[in-house]
Amino acid sequence: MTLTARTTSTDPDAMITCRITSLGKVVAEDTKRGAHAEATCSARTTVFSAAPGRPSPS
Repeated sequence: MTLTARTTSTDPDAMITCRITSLGKVVAEDTKRGAHAEATCSARTTVFSAAPGRPSPS
């Protein structure tokens, strides 16, 4: 999974963060600063989907 976050701000002090979590734990995070900054996170994760009436794995 790859996530890219980009700010449209022209402020040189702008900050943008992307974060990927899996089962409540941060597995990737990136923060960038500056005008039009872009932060990119990549991680291998397993996606769980709970059936109706059944809890997700923990």
